[in-house]
Amino acid sequence: MAGVVACAGTPKPKVFGPAPSMAPSVELANGERLPMHIKVVQPQSSYLSVFYVVPGEGTQLLYPTDSSGSKLVPAGEQQLTTAFAAKPTNDTTRLLRRPARQTDRSQQQQNEGRGGGYGMMQESFILVYAASDSLAYKTLAERVIGVTVPGYNDEAFNTVTKLIRTASTGNGSWSAIAVSAKP
Repeated sequence: MAGVVACAGTPKPKVFGPAPSMAPSVELANGERLPMHIKVVQPQSSYLSVFYVVPGEGTQLLYPTDSSGSKLVPAGEQQLTTAFAAKPTNDTTRLLRRPARQTDRSQQQQNEGRGGGYGMMQESFILVYAASDSLAYKTLAERVIGVTVPGYNDEAFNTVTKLIRTASTGNGSWSAIAVSAKP
């Protein structure tokens, strides 16, 4: 019985697309609260893009971290540094403010999972998109990055992969894999 409970805690990766043989295996660095580093093992060279997906929230691009578009990554094991690893610059123009006090009603809603803190309780995922064609960064920025996806896991993954396909520069083979962002 304990084995069943242990297996239920870690969701299995989900693979999408017409070329599942292109899907890399993905591992997160242990102990990182946010996925700053990931290990990707590619069965063949392909263009990679990595997205942070929280069902019901906006999608974020984690790799590549610049505007050059998806990167051709050789087959084999690769360590990727995500956008979460970039050191934020200090903004000295903003005033430091104390957080607002919550009313009893808003605190009660958060405790029940219906109010303000809902996104914090959602499970987050890393979606690695591998393709034989590159992705145009400008199109990703316009059609994928920041777009709020449906609140259910499979619907969110399907929406993100469809949006990514619109940013593809061709009609080549592709695959995507979604893994939990919890180490």
